[in-house]
Amino acid sequence: MVAQYTRALVVDQIPRLASPLVGRQRELAFIWNHYKLAKAGCGRVVFLVGEPGIDKTCILDEFTWCVTRDGAVVLQGGASKAGSMPP
Repeated sequence: MVAQYTRALVVDQIPRLASPLVGRQRELAFIWNHYKLAKAGCGRVVFLVGEPGIDKTCILDEFTWCVTRDGAVVLQGGASKAGSMPP
């Protein structure tokens, strides 16, 4: 099954953001909607993909900020180029 964003998507109000996130409100709203569905018991997986430098990390930082204020526990991982290993 493939989930697609549609302009008709109705989203609960997202809590105040930690900092201004310019131009990525649509993506943040999409992720927030899936979070609310998951919180209601409908399991979800969202992949955030794209070229380097398009603010994927910023979107996830904002999302993390929002959901922790909603009571969620966030587990976060990452990759490093240390030791000549690609991320």
